[in-house]
Amino acid sequence: MEDKFKSISVIVPVYNVEEYLYSCLNSLKNQSYSDMEFILIDDGTPDNSSVICEDILFEDDRFCVIHKLNGGLSSSRNTGILISNSDYISFVDSDDMVIGQPYEFLIEISGIKNADIVCMNITSDINDISDINTKNIECTLTGEEMYNQLCKRILRESAWNKIFIRELFETQLFDENILNEDFLFLVKIANKVNKVVLTDYLGYFYRLREGSITSSGFGKNMIDALYNGHYSLENVPYTSCINVTKEYFLYKILMFLINMPVSYIIKSNKDYKFAFDNLIKLKKDIQLTNLSKRDKYILKAFSKFPFITKLMVTAYMKVKVNV
Repeated sequence: MEDKFKSISVIVPVYNVEEYLYSCLNSLKNQSYSDMEFILIDDGTPDNSSVICEDILFEDDRFCVIHKLNGGLSSSRNTGILISNSDYISFVDSDDMVIGQPYEFLIEISGIKNADIVCMNITSDINDISDINTKNIECTLTGEEMYNQLCKRILRESAWNKIFIRELFETQLFDENILNEDFLFLVKIANKVNKVVLTDYLGYFYRLREGSITSSGFGKNMIDALYNGHYSLENVPYTSCINVTKEYFLYKILMFLINMPVSYIIKSNKDYKFAFDNLIKLKKDIQLTNLSKRDKYILKAFSKFPFITKLMVTAYMKVKVNV
């Protein structure tokens, strides 16, 4: 591995996570890789998380803390990127944990394979964590293949299970005005990526908890995902991926329509109108996708009878929850 590929900055946005922050920081402190820095971004947290961040500075000089006004996850990540000085950049959510020694392995693989991005496996089951870990390469992708797998929902669209070469951030940061920012970032860098390596190394524990962005049900995250799907269709980085991008956008339209409140239809909500109008535009493409028969049926039903379909889907979901 060349010397220029040896250093890494791990950026950790911190906001209102004092219950989980110790375990997160301890998992980072346990990393034995020689050339690392951990950049903690206190995003105006109202709890004691900022104190916990300050305390760890006395325990490990690889940590630094930046205190800032609240600006959200992307703002915190971008702050960390701009002050980092390493050859690789990675991210950890402050309520999660790192398992084992993933960074040493991922950097080694990147050097051997000359990869721009290297991915590790994740788990949300604490029972999966073990002192023994496998270190195998599952597959190697081009940027085009990476984009294809993102749209097929095969490749995880999160930033925190990956290491990135620094060059990918020279012209692209995270969009600070949206949620679902990881997908949009990966779409925007896809045509700059030469090689992505997927490994089976189980290196990240993803905590499922109430109140987190990804577990909060319908809201801004799902609405932004709808518009991000549209952006990807309007800016497809590879002509060979037009159809799979339509499939991805249709799936996001479906998720929006299924989860939105019924009132969105009654009040002609602008986001509903956007989703419905694009569904009508792509109606002929539904059958050409690899979506499940059920998903295709629901999309077609929404295109013809949106209100009735929404009522039926809502009733079905309530029954399913109560069973």
